Amino acid sequence: MRLAVCLLAWTAALGAGVFPEPRETSSTRSAFALDQDVVIAAGPAETQLLQADLSDRYGLALRAVAPAALKPGQRAIVVRIGQGAPKQPEAYLLDVSADRVIIEGHDAAGAFWGVQSLRQLIESERGSRVPPVRIRDWPYKQFRGIKLYLPGHENIAFFKRFVRDFMALYKFNKVVVEINAGMRFDRHPEVNAGWLEFARDLVSSRRDRPRGRGEEGQNSAHHDTADFGIIEKSDLEGLVKFCDQNHIEFIPEVPSMSHSYYLLARHRELAEITNVEWPDTYCPSLQASYDLLFDVMDEVIQSTKPRMMHVGKDEWRMHWGVCPRCQKRNYRDVFIEDVRKTYDYLKKRGITMAMWGDHLIEPLRGDDVQEKEGSDGKYITPGAIRPEQAKALPKDILMFNWFWDEKYAPRQGEKNDLLLEKWGFQQIYGNMTPEIQNYGRRSERKSIIGGAPSSWAATTEANFGKDLLWHFAGTASMLWSTKWPEDAALMSTLQERMPSIRRAFSGVAPASEHDPVTEIPLASPITVRMPGGASDPIAIKDDPSSIIFVHSALKRAGSMQAYKWIYNFDDTADILGWYEVEYEDGFVETVPIRYKTHVLEPGADRYCYRGDPVKLADGRTYYAYEWANPRLGKRIASVRLKTPRAYEGVSGNTLKDNGLILGALRIVKPRATPDPGRATSNGARP
Repeated sequence: MRLAVCLLAWTAALGAGVFPEPRETSSTRSAFALDQDVVIAAGPAETQLLQADLSDRYGLALRAVAPAALKPGQRAIVVRIGQGAPKQPEAYLLDVSADRVIIEGHDAAGAFWGVQSLRQLIESERGSRVPPVRIRDWPYKQFRGIKLYLPGHENIAFFKRFVRDFMALYKFNKVVVEINAGMRFDRHPEVNAGWLEFARDLVSSRRDRPRGRGEEGQNSAHHDTADFGIIEKSDLEGLVKFCDQNHIEFIPEVPSMSHSYYLLARHRELAEITNVEWPDTYCPSLQASYDLLFDVMDEVIQSTKPRMMHVGKDEWRMHWGVCPRCQKRNYRDVFIEDVRKTYDYLKKRGITMAMWGDHLIEPLRGDDVQEKEGSDGKYITPGAIRPEQAKALPKDILMFNWFWDEKYAPRQGEKNDLLLEKWGFQQIYGNMTPEIQNYGRRSERKSIIGGAPSSWAATTEANFGKDLLWHFAGTASMLWSTKWPEDAALMSTLQERMPSIRRAFSGVAPASEHDPVTEIPLASPITVRMPGGASDPIAIKDDPSSIIFVHSALKRAGSMQAYKWIYNFDDTADILGWYEVEYEDGFVETVPIRYKTHVLEPGADRYCYRGDPVKLADGRTYYAYEWANPRLGKRIASVRLKTPRAYEGVSGNTLKDNGLILGALRIVKPRATPDPGRATSNGARP
């Protein structure tokens, strides 16, 4: 079957224009051609970024020159802090003419964001030119963040790519990084040892969190921080430096009071409740709890040198009245004392404190202790503090508001915003998503200084790609721009940019980007149904660099957030089938096809991370997934499509009456060996 439309993965424009949408855009007279004669006149950071981007993506090796050395009429990209930029923090002007691309920032950050818009414009034109445009732009909100976990050793490189080629590109300026015991502690090696033991136990027992006294689920464990392991201080310091170079403030999060498994795994004597499998809350009546907490914070501060630190304080829901030291105290006094101790510790070091604000909100947490039911009977947990007590807390604590969402308390979300504002706090929308209700009106309030979507699973390409791009892209627009696309337009823009995002996340260009694609003829689309279906082998008889599977799900399947099954991230997306790639030597590679990761059904209202939509001659929408051959130089004999015999999906039901349709199959062939005397495309001899 011949393709009716070229596959989007390697032929479509990657999204013309700039995202998030700028405030003011107009056309200029001439585009700016990009070739080897162009020079860059900018600061060291901007020069390095542009040189790397143009070299790695488009093969353009541009020289850097001092601004004073520019000659009249010389074609140049000029980046500077100048008078032409709007007079707003982080603002920039980008102006394109035939001989100049000029970026003027109101400040250093503004110049940097102007360069990010330039990177997007270049990409939309495939590196050939900068379109004729003039942009004046500045951010809507000052705090534009993402909350995530510290990456592990294997994902440090991914974290850096995510910072430079996603966060900076779309103008985020804060990253809140939960540390737990994922960093090496010199003063308390037992904290690291306990962390490893704790994470290993939960994974080995296939749990996402421990059970409490009454078999109730305790707080979420976050044990996949640092990929269930530990990174060295030098690694963390390198991440902080890299964020700083990209104008992104690194805000460490060290959970305190609750979510303190990492502190207590080897310090059970400090727990509020000691006779549980893994304690999650330290005893705030013990000074030794703060001695340990502040020792840990000291080491984090030494490595990150933060201006702000997030300290948690959320979801305080252990059994109240069990601890002999606290049982005669009022839980509100205990909470306020804990907040003030942590605040005073950070204040003395010149560090702003941020915390989750849920225990300030009576409509959310209740106006007294809350009665719960456990397997061993009823028990009580702490509620919220009184409004007058909340009002008395220091006003320079930044409150993270995840209770903006009306689904937690109907018609209460916006009232919660107003409570924090009434008490004098600045706040950001934590766990922010594009679904926030009445954002236009609510976000105009002075107390709302920004927002941050959250990742609650390990910092990996697969987790971010499958689950979080809708949240990240949507909130990027809402925090920077004042022009917010409708859901359908946002989804279209996101899917259109997916090849670029995927390349940024993986750090690898697909073979189809630089080599031609050849079709493997199919007589007609091949449908393989569940359960246990299999196609006939499709002959390849070649040594391809990659195979492009153009396929579609028969119908909708399931995918859930990765944090639901922390011990098995992959299977949080239903597996609909797999390709068996058999080599001529008999070795077989299995290529799994998971819903939402590699494939969707026609008409799906969600994005697909690794599959790009394309319509074939039969009018059906398929998804093109390019699989990189791991055995270059070994000929592939055939490919065969199979479906599971009995697969339990994320819904808990055995999948049936679903499957895959293979609409087209393409390969990227190896290049022919050039003649010894023939020059290569760049003029060099092979």
